[in-house]
Amino acid sequence: MASQDKTDSPPKSQSFLLGRLTLLAVLVGVISTASYALSMPMAIRQSNPDFGAWWDLNQFYFMEGAATALGLLVGIRIGRGFVSDPGAKARGANVALVLAIIALIPLMHLCGEVARISWGSRVIVAQGVAIGHIHFGGKPLDKVLTTGVYFFKTAGLAWLAGLALFAVAAVVFTGRGKSSEEQTAAA
Repeated sequence: MASQDKTDSPPKSQSFLLGRLTLLAVLVGVISTASYALSMPMAIRQSNPDFGAWWDLNQFYFMEGAATALGLLVGIRIGRGFVSDPGAKARGANVALVLAIIALIPLMHLCGEVARISWGSRVIVAQGVAIGHIHFGGKPLDKVLTTGVYFFKTAGLAWLAGLALFAVAAVVFTGRGKSSEEQTAAA
């Protein structure tokens, strides 16, 4: 029974790697989204003008890249739950991670463009009016919420792509070779 539990658990190195990469994407996403929403490069330029100018030019791409990477990684991690064979799960996650790295830049631009599609002008006007009535600094809060929604829309679109990448990788590698149950039965 104990050997049964060990074969059903995912490989620790793959789970650890996906977990750390997801944490890194969240960290970069939170920092760059907050920086973009609160116009932090102006404060950075006071102490370090060169870095502040560079960050002002690139913070949006860090935000888009982190949102896309987060969505891809979460999609791969969720996709792993649909595969029962631990060997196919590990191989599929490895291949999906490589495919995600290759597709990150094109997906970043695609998901960012699609996330910029607004819900409609009535919603945007209503959002501005609702936030304006909050006496907690309407404009900065409006920018934070708008930027946060954009981040999560981009991550959600990339999440679908991450699931699709894992599905392709799992289908390709599930049919090849023997499953782990067949390998243990043969030994």
